[in-house]
Amino acid sequence: MIYPTITGLDVGHHSIKAVSVRLKKGQLDLVSSFEVLLPESVFVDTNNLNVEELKPYLSRIKKQLKLNQKQVAFSIPDSSITSKVVQIDSQLDERETEFAIAHNFEQHSSFSSDDLNIDYVASEHRGTGSLQTITYQVFATRKDLVNSRQRCFESAGLKPVLADAHSNALLTLWQRAIAVYPDKKNWMLIDIGYMQTVFCIASPSQHLYSKHILFGAIAQEKETNSTNEDNSIDLSAGTLFIKQLSEHIHRQVTLYSSVNQHKVEGVWITGGGSMLPGLSDSLSYELSLPTVDLNLLSLFQTPKKRVGSFHEQKNQYASALGLALRGIEWLTK
Repeated sequence: MIYPTITGLDVGHHSIKAVSVRLKKGQLDLVSSFEVLLPESVFVDTNNLNVEELKPYLSRIKKQLKLNQKQVAFSIPDSSITSKVVQIDSQLDERETEFAIAHNFEQHSSFSSDDLNIDYVASEHRGTGSLQTITYQVFATRKDLVNSRQRCFESAGLKPVLADAHSNALLTLWQRAIAVYPDKKNWMLIDIGYMQTVFCIASPSQHLYSKHILFGAIAQEKETNSTNEDNSIDLSAGTLFIKQLSEHIHRQVTLYSSVNQHKVEGVWITGGGSMLPGLSDSLSYELSLPTVDLNLLSLFQTPKKRVGSFHEQKNQYASALGLALRGIEWLTK
């Protein structure tokens, strides 16, 4: 029997991380993980890829995937996605709702709806009887951005089934974590990437919350380079990064808690930037909050021998894993 299998592909500034997840008899199974290093020339700027440069590295990914692992989910940078809340008459059918949402969004955008990929989710019902409306959270991004990436993956022999916001992948990972650790439902997931850090949690009313800031591991890299110009060993390297990171986290945790009246009781850290030795202990001290690396393997009952290098450098695979989980959700919903 063939079970649904999705590979999450996280194209980062240093490598492509790939994680394959399978749904087997109602249980999620972690199948494999690996990464392929990338040259700097793959990125034109922070958000835009040089797809021609990326193709040969995607071909390497394909060669390491089995036939049933070539359905892939990939992400779009949150900074390339516009979000808006709109209210629509609840009496409209599905097609009329789609048209109304697209028309409403187009009135407040510099792009035509024909140039945008638009997705939406209902969040609230208001009114009574024939006057009832539905509030939708609408997300949009340029079609050419999505299509260029999709064509790039397809040209390498992969089959894209989902393009989603980067933060949605991490929110899905957070949901998986609290399903496994229900006593930590008030913990926040913080993914420390190369260029940005993403904060994920849900309020007591189950409203999913995500926030990203432009601060990441590149700050620690710059600090290390500037303090070691003479090739000497500087034990203070990383200190400024930890101080700045803790300040950012404290600010975001405080802001979230005050707005949502929800106390954050602990912090999980993931992402390549979380792999600095001793970071979780330092943040625990600075934040006065329990701070631990999220053990991604603990979210599955999968033997380590079956997931390649996942157990060696687990934190950097967080986004790829979240994308794979989102892909499974999409295929089975």
